[in-house]
Amino acid sequence: MRAMMAFIGWWIGAGRTEDDVPPQFLELVTSGLDPSHEPSAAVRSVYGEHVPRLHAYLPRWTSEHLEAIFGPSATDQEVNPKGRPTEPLPPTPAEQLGQVAFDAYLLLSRPYGQLWELLEV
Repeated sequence: MRAMMAFIGWWIGAGRTEDDVPPQFLELVTSGLDPSHEPSAAVRSVYGEHVPRLHAYLPRWTSEHLEAIFGPSATDQEVNPKGRPTEPLPPTPAEQLGQVAFDAYLLLSRPYGQLWELLEV
C-alpha cells in the first residue's frame, strides 16, 4: 500500500489527474479492500492512515469506496425498523477491518472538512 501511495504521489506530481490513473492500478487498490482477497488488519490500517491522501489524489475513487474502507455506518447496523436499538451482532470480518481503518485514520491523520463531512453521511 505504501508503494501505491508513492505511485499516486508521483503520478499527481507529474501533472496527471485521477482521470489518467491506469485502470489496472485502481483495480489493484480496490482489490485490497476485499476481505476475502486481503484479510490483513495491517493492510487495512494503511488504508485508514492514508485515506486523506487518497481523498486528495483520488477524490472520486475514495468517495465511492468509503464504505469498503470503513465498513457500513453504525446507524444502519444498530437500529431496528421501529427505530429502537437492537442487540449488537458480532462484527463481520469486513466490519472489523473497517474499524481498524477508522482507528488508524483517527490516530494517524487529522480529520478535516470535506473528508470528515463524507464520513458523517
